[in-house]
Amino acid sequence: MPEVILPCPNPKCRSKFVMTDTSPSGADIVTCCTCFMHGPYCDTEESAIAAWNALPRTPEWQEQPKVNEWNRWTDGTCNNVTFIRQDGTGVVSGCVMHWKEIGDRWFPIPTPEDVT
Repeated sequence: MPEVILPCPNPKCRSKFVMTDTSPSGADIVTCCTCFMHGPYCDTEESAIAAWNALPRTPEWQEQPKVNEWNRWTDGTCNNVTFIRQDGTGVVSGCVMHWKEIGDRWFPIPTPEDVT
């Protein structure tokens, strides 16, 4: 069963219209059919897909935060970072609030010990 090919990693594109291809030199690559970005040149189609899928992708906004993690949030007018506790609360401007009262969109960010 072939490996699933992730959407384009270009943050201005993110197209799901991607395909495997063979370059003029005979190497296998994955190419976005929308912005024409391509992944690394590889020896096999499977390794080209794995290399494409391993390319870094910008996190996408989520509808709710990760619990017990630092999260960036936005309500459409401003955004900030807060730690969401197990009970779903975080602190914003000194006030303890439930995440549903804080923002509409979220994405987890690494904690300082996660950063290398």
